[in-house]
Amino acid sequence: WTGRDAPVSLAPPPGTETAGSTPTTLVASAFADEFVWPDLERGFTSVNELAGAFVDEQLGWTAFDLVGDIDDQQQPQSFTLHNGDLGVDVPVMAAPSPNGWGFVQVGAGGMSLELDWTADGSGPVLAFDPFADARTYSITAQLAHGGLITFESATAPVELPVEPNTGIATVLVLGKNADGLAVGASGGQFFVGDEEPLPPSSTAPATSAVDEPSASAEVGTPADSALADAMQVEGRVLVVNAAEVGGLAGSLSDALAESGYDVIDAENAADGTRLTESIIYTQPDMPNSMLPTSIANVLDIGRWETIGAQATPALTVEMIEAADLIIVLGDDLAGAPWQDRSGLLIDPGVGRLLILDATSTERGQAVVDDLARRLRADGVDVSGISESTTTFGDTMLMPVSEPSAWTYAVAELAGIGGFDTWTPSLIDGGLPGDVDAVLVVGEPD
Repeated sequence: WTGRDAPVSLAPPPGTETAGSTPTTLVASAFADEFVWPDLERGFTSVNELAGAFVDEQLGWTAFDLVGDIDDQQQPQSFTLHNGDLGVDVPVMAAPSPNGWGFVQVGAGGMSLELDWTADGSGPVLAFDPFADARTYSITAQLAHGGLITFESATAPVELPVEPNTGIATVLVLGKNADGLAVGASGGQFFVGDEEPLPPSSTAPATSAVDEPSASAEVGTPADSALADAMQVEGRVLVVNAAEVGGLAGSLSDALAESGYDVIDAENAADGTRLTESIIYTQPDMPNSMLPTSIANVLDIGRWETIGAQATPALTVEMIEAADLIIVLGDDLAGAPWQDRSGLLIDPGVGRLLILDATSTERGQAVVDDLARRLRADGVDVSGISESTTTFGDTMLMPVSEPSAWTYAVAELAGIGGFDTWTPSLIDGGLPGDVDAVLVVGEPD
């Protein structure tokens, strides 16, 4: 959801395999932040050119029908790729970019990432609806930093063979029959940043919501509103000083407490242990939330471990049992960079929401009006409702800038857990300057 620098190594431990899967192949990718396909800049100049290449290179079909209305307009377009011989339909959404056309959604959904970081280093589990007649699944995941993994699996769900807390940008799954022809496809955007523990279930394009520290709910947000509740966080934080410079843990603890974190009294490292590199420990059962994400953004600590059987020389048993997240400060943070920040450590990003009506029926318009009323009642500042230039069958939340605690909360209240890329062509006349996110409401089922 929020991009960060890549971990030192992206490859899984030597010999790593997942159940029913082949080992990972890592290749470089220069374009991994927007399209589900293609992952590289291909410069497709039309929807027809994009569709033909996808069918030929990915689906393996020799013939297909393009069902739906498409035109030459530079705006998102939805249609279906149909294979009459196989009886297979693949709905897709294409969008333009300066580098050509690409797919931002493939299939009808039904895909999720189950994230449960464990002490043994297991990665996120990709769950998706199986396809009839599929013998194997070809899976491609673009990583948030620009890498690409491709592997085959005979089963669903399947563990993505990446290091814990590696960001996932997009995933494409192709179900293939015994002849190697695609009998189903599903893919979507996740935009989950590196080193960011995530909600228990994250789906594309819809994922479960994420929480934020309580201070976020106090800035420009009605105190007793549903929005304020959605911007809360669970979890106790302990800061431990393992650096040569004294007073660091107390200083950071005070700053975190002022920003709304539940912080317990700071400690010095056990037995005078000194670390050159800081590290963050999390409990295996800690609620996945914006707590570790926001701390990672503030401190830029690259080492994360889930507490298990490993050695933790700077900690005592009492320290481990007292907190959900433990920050052990090493000499790399002896300069106390958090002291250079003014105000709260977390920017709640509370803003204004514009709703785009992408429906075409009276029933759809009623859904739009009802959603606007509910969000306003929940404390969301809805600036208004405008007509979308394109109709959709899905509802999408599009942050205009970097996602914040506020956008995560809006997603939860709207029943959406993921973000899509803002597309300016969805509105005539340009987006008002005071809008921070756009909720595109599609036609209800």
